[in-house]
Amino acid sequence: TYMAVGDRDYMVAAARDISERKLSEQALRLSEERLSKAQMMAHVGNWEWDLVTNQLYWSGEVYLIYGVDPETFVPTFDAVGKAMHPDDREPFQKAVHAAIYERKHFEMDYRLIRPDGTERTVHTIGEVTYDNAGKPLIKSGTVQDITEQTQAEEKLRQSEEFDRNIMNTLDEGF
Repeated sequence: TYMAVGDRDYMVAAARDISERKLSEQALRLSEERLSKAQMMAHVGNWEWDLVTNQLYWSGEVYLIYGVDPETFVPTFDAVGKAMHPDDREPFQKAVHAAIYERKHFEMDYRLIRPDGTERTVHTIGEVTYDNAGKPLIKSGTVQDITEQTQAEEKLRQSEEFDRNIMNTLDEGF
């Protein structure tokens, strides 16, 4: 700030050391990058649903799991239901209701159908945060793409079934 007092001119300046804040912002950004990379490697993302405003937040990996563009797709509870395989919608809705209003554990697998028509199997876990009066505020959790694991388990089950059938056939022949 510049000011004149009598016949003298003065300049007043203030400075604040923000190096700690910059280091803190850099550490936060690095931490977020590491979390994003870990989520990508594990095919797991996190979500948060504000039950008061009905707004849903997805991490970048959830968008990838659902096969939608984070620039154009707005996540909502209804959009999750529409992406879900029709046979899984009712059990999902019942589990969500029980978690929010009956304080039951929320964990389940369901199938989703991406916009390109591919089907994925996901595992989700969530918990609800309540205010002091017991009103549900936020439901948050994770969703993991377990499609490859599910397919491998199915192939193993079929292989074991095939082996049992062969053994039964051999037993009957002797």
